[in-house]
Amino acid sequence: MKSEIILEMLKNNKIEELKRILEKEVYKNAMKDKDEKSRYSAMQRFFRFSKNEIRECAKKPCKDIEYNGKLYNSFVDGMCFALTTESIGTMESYDNSKNDYFNIKYFIDFSGSMEELDLNSVLAQAKSKGYKFKKSELYEDTLYFLHYKNNYYKIALLDKAYSIINNNEKAEIYHSGQKYSTLFIKNNIGITGICPYKLEDKSNYIIIEI
Repeated sequence: MKSEIILEMLKNNKIEELKRILEKEVYKNAMKDKDEKSRYSAMQRFFRFSKNEIRECAKKPCKDIEYNGKLYNSFVDGMCFALTTESIGTMESYDNSKNDYFNIKYFIDFSGSMEELDLNSVLAQAKSKGYKFKKSELYEDTLYFLHYKNNYYKIALLDKAYSIINNNEKAEIYHSGQKYSTLFIKNNIGITGICPYKLEDKSNYIIIEI
C-alpha cells in the first residue's frame, strides 16, 4: 500500500478502514511461500532467547537423533521441540558422544485425534493482528495465543518450532483431547511439539481460534 494513500486516509480520519486494509496486507505477505532458506533462519533463531540456567543440550541442535528408524536433527528447549530431516548447515551442534542427549521417543505421542490444518494461516492471522517473534512473547509478557481443543498455546512457540519444518502445506495435527496436552505437528520434513499454557483470564489476550 502506497504511503500517499495511507497519509490521505489518516488525514480523512479513516483509521478503522486503514487498519482493516493493512491487516489484510500483512496477512497476505505472511502467507507467502516458505523455503529451505526460511527454515534455516528458523533454526538459527530457535535458541536465541534461551535462558542461561537450562542444560547445554537445550542450547544447541543435536545431529542424527533416531526416531522410528529415521534420523533427524533435533532442537529442544523447555517449552517446545522440533525434529527436522534438513541440514543444520554451519550451526554448532551438541556433542552427544556420551549419549546424554534427550530421549526423544518419550517426547512424542501420536495417540488421540489427528486432523490436517493450515498453520500458515494461523501464523498469518496473528501477524496481521500485530504479533512479532520476540523474547517477551516466549516468556513473561505473552499476548498472542492459539486456542485448540480447549487448550491454549503460545503463538511464539508455534512460530519458533513449526517454522523449522514449515513446507507451506497443511500439516498433521495430533492432540489427545485432554486438558493441558502437548500439541504435536508432523509433515514430510519433520515433527514438532508445543507445550500448553494455563490461561485463566482470556480478556487481556489476543486469541487465534482453530
